[in-house]
Amino acid sequence: MIKINKTFLFVFLLTNIPFLYAYFYDDPNGLVSVDFSLSEAIVLHVLCTVFFLAGYFFTFLVSRKSYVNRCYSLRGPVFVVLMSLSVLGVFTSIWQIQQTLPIMDYFSSMLTGQAGAEVRDAYLLDSRSGGLPGYIKIFNNAPLAVFLFACAAVNYLNLDQASMRQMKRLLFFSFFFVVFKTFLSLDRITILALMLCYFDYGARKGFTFKQVSVLFFLLVIANILSMSRMQGYSVFDFVFMYMKLGLINLQLLLQVDYDYTFGFQTIFHFLTYVWPGVNDSLGIEFQDYKWFWNPALYFASYGYLDFGYFVLLLYAFLGALSAFFDTGVKRNNSKVLISLYFVFLYAVASLFTVPVIRGVEFVLAVLLASFFAIFLVKKV
Repeated sequence: MIKINKTFLFVFLLTNIPFLYAYFYDDPNGLVSVDFSLSEAIVLHVLCTVFFLAGYFFTFLVSRKSYVNRCYSLRGPVFVVLMSLSVLGVFTSIWQIQQTLPIMDYFSSMLTGQAGAEVRDAYLLDSRSGGLPGYIKIFNNAPLAVFLFACAAVNYLNLDQASMRQMKRLLFFSFFFVVFKTFLSLDRITILALMLCYFDYGARKGFTFKQVSVLFFLLVIANILSMSRMQGYSVFDFVFMYMKLGLINLQLLLQVDYDYTFGFQTIFHFLTYVWPGVNDSLGIEFQDYKWFWNPALYFASYGYLDFGYFVLLLYAFLGALSAFFDTGVKRNNSKVLISLYFVFLYAVASLFTVPVIRGVEFVLAVLLASFFAIFLVKKV
């Protein structure tokens, strides 16, 4: 059986090396065909990859190799609390769609294969246009946060038998809550998070028929969601099309000078959701930037808007952080760091497209996972 010990590194390479193919990719309908060279963009992408690897291997070489064994158990009715949070997330997702589209009409359109842009628009509708307020809608992402925590607990926390049984049950139910919520949002990036969890388990223990079957099932779901949003486009077409769009948009950015936004396109972007006037308060101007067909930028583009060519150092930092998770978290058994393992793996895996690190859902996952670990898990 094939085993992979450096999961963060492998996932990063798996989602970034295909850009070399995307550079030459033409989609079935020619939507991402351009008449200018993308050479500068692909060079910067390669340099970002190199700096990530440099940060990763430097940290990997200097990291402490000792192992600390700790045992944990769960406090109180953890299963009930986290299950309730997952159910709340599904409820708010349905409630959001119900604001503009009767839920039965939605299910009818899904059965007939016609659920597309209108459902996605209904799910993303902001409060000013009739959607739910942001402080309610943020809980749409609770099922995924619970799943990522449960997966980390089952795979890496040294729990007692009773606690492990609870976490495995929670993992089972939260998986289906996330899948159901994904069919409401038509959001394929969420499927990536599920695939990462099962991939990580198989990478460490060896891929079995069960892991491969689950991964194939999730890939089928991603393909269904892709074709529901754009007829004739498989999930692989979408992946390479978004990669090509990322390169095109990065090339357009490289051709024009912009004022730096110093993190507010990447690591601090979530603040713009909870504090819409933050850029004005800090004197940071969000300039209009050129984009092609769809503003499907990827992390290098957002990083370039923030820091220019210093985005290379940001990639080096991400490489170092990835090495930290690939080494330290798996050895020191810290409950907080372990609870964040899959949240950050998900963030690294999404760098090839619009990264989850920009959204409030990432912050929610970080906060909930940390809260769960601190208050619901105790050392024994």
